[in-house]
Amino acid sequence: MKRLAAALLLIPCLALAQTSPGLQYGQILSAEEWNALFAGKTDYPLKAYTVATLPACGTANKGAMLMVTDATTPTYNGALTGAGAVVVPVFCSGSAWLSH
Repeated sequence: MKRLAAALLLIPCLALAQTSPGLQYGQILSAEEWNALFAGKTDYPLKAYTVATLPACGTANKGAMLMVTDATTPTYNGALTGAGAVVVPVFCSGSAWLSH
């Protein structure tokens, strides 16, 4: 069942990669790249991480959005704590990942 769920999650990403040459699955986009890539689209696939495996949040990926699968009691724009069971989108402020 997990394989089927993973395959179904990849379908939008694969379709997006086919229509966007040079885009790689899991690639972190700048705000400008994100806006240009997803203009007019209604679904936004987010790559899933645990809090411990999130890439560094710095000026290079400021504005990026990802998803964590193990947040503990997240609050909007709050700092992240892992080892929980909550799935939540996260936002890079340029200095830290924040729950969104």
